[in-house]
Amino acid sequence: MGTSGIMLPETIGRYECNVFGLPDQDQIGDRSGHALVSQQYTCLGTYGMLMGAVYSAMVIGEADGPQTSDFFGGGDPLNQRRISGDATRRIEGTLVMKDCIPSGIATSGRALVKFASGSLIAVSGKTLIFSTKSTGPNRFDLEFTD
Repeated sequence: MGTSGIMLPETIGRYECNVFGLPDQDQIGDRSGHALVSQQYTCLGTYGMLMGAVYSAMVIGEADGPQTSDFFGGGDPLNQRRISGDATRRIEGTLVMKDCIPSGIATSGRALVKFASGSLIAVSGKTLIFSTKSTGPNRFDLEFTD
């Protein structure tokens, strides 16, 4: 609880993520720069329930010139401690592109954890809040709170 008496969200876990490769772009064709964009990334859990977990995922968005929005993403956490699960996320935010390369990311949204086992069983069936923050070229932190 914060000093003002307001309940603060509890951090469930945090990933450090790396984008790999260039985003795939499929032009929609109705105007210049309007495309579907997909990007793959992988993450390593560095805090909380996600410590040591590896997460591979893909995000898909709608590009309109240099701005990309209306994201949808998902992936699977997995590691040697038998952490496994499936999460689908509706993402709100902006991925800034420069010369067809992501140059910054600021997203937030909700993730529905459809299935979880092992040390993640406590969040199975729950909806979590997440946010991302750029930490460098093609790198970002992904944090989940309740």
